[in-house]
Amino acid sequence: EFLVIPGSPRNPDEGNPSTVFRYDLVYELTSAIVEDRPAIPGFDHGAIAQGVADAVLESADTKTWVDVNHHLG
Repeated sequence: EFLVIPGSPRNPDEGNPSTVFRYDLVYELTSAIVEDRPAIPGFDHGAIAQGVADAVLESADTKTWVDVNHHLG
């Protein structure tokens, strides 16, 4: 079962999921602009995800546990 951003007119049963998810991102961004609110996900969500990815890579390199908070600044 594929999810759709609430309010999106996209039918989750149509299209290739690896392609059509972008429609929901565009819908969310334009809705946020029109409604004068922050878009979700935003830059802060991406920065957190990058911090987790950096910690995973460091952990794989050092073969140790890594404090994710260290990478989140």
